[in-house]
Amino acid sequence: MGRTDGRSAGVRRLALAVLDPEQRIYDDRSIDGTFLIESGWRVDPHDAAARINWTTRYEPRGLMRLLAPVLGTIIRRGPDR
Repeated sequence: MGRTDGRSAGVRRLALAVLDPEQRIYDDRSIDGTFLIESGWRVDPHDAAARINWTTRYEPRGLMRLLAPVLGTIIRRGPDR
């Protein structure tokens, strides 16, 4: 059964919080959905290359708050574990 509210499943609307090409910084935050998610990245020089530092903060809403400790552990482990 499809959604009836006019939005696609899995699609989030984001608000751009910071975009600074000179400082190489980007931050955004979700404006709807089951989780408040704020994420961003910063590019720093690293030897002769560059390193991307990516941070994400999430805050479950509603009943999803009960799963916050489990989700935090899963997210910190990453997809490779």
